[in-house]
Amino acid sequence: MNGRVFAGLLWCGVIGFVAPHPLPAAEALLPADYGHFDLAAVRAELPKESDRAMVERRLVDNGGTGVRVFRVYRPIAAHYHHYSDTVLKVLAGEADLVIDGGEPLHVQPGDVVFWRAEVVHAVAGVRKGPVDFLAIDTPVRRPDDVQWAASP
Repeated sequence: MNGRVFAGLLWCGVIGFVAPHPLPAAEALLPADYGHFDLAAVRAELPKESDRAMVERRLVDNGGTGVRVFRVYRPIAAHYHHYSDTVLKVLAGEADLVIDGGEPLHVQPGDVVFWRAEVVHAVAGVRKGPVDFLAIDTPVRRPDDVQWAASP
């Protein structure tokens, strides 16, 4: 697939979920050797408000690495993913994340957080929202790999 075809595939649909239901399936974007994304344009297409806790746009899904932009509107219950390590960069807004049962971590634009597969994490609160994140998952986080953690 050449770069022009990849650029045309960029405009996949926005998906999301309402906790505690799993994410719907997403379209796979399979780049050739490189690609380019205008994150401001991607973020501008996400809804400013939603009845969902989160919406996301999958940008790259090549099997080995997934790249997503997602917007969080309200807290998301504790959950984990069996198969993917995740690195998040906060693009806009402020939130409190709880990772591996630790104290709430206040994150804001420019912050980077990460966790390995199987590590329980949650958005405990949205301080200034919505909150936009850039996520890099290795391997690609499958849409059906959202495992809700048991309540204490």
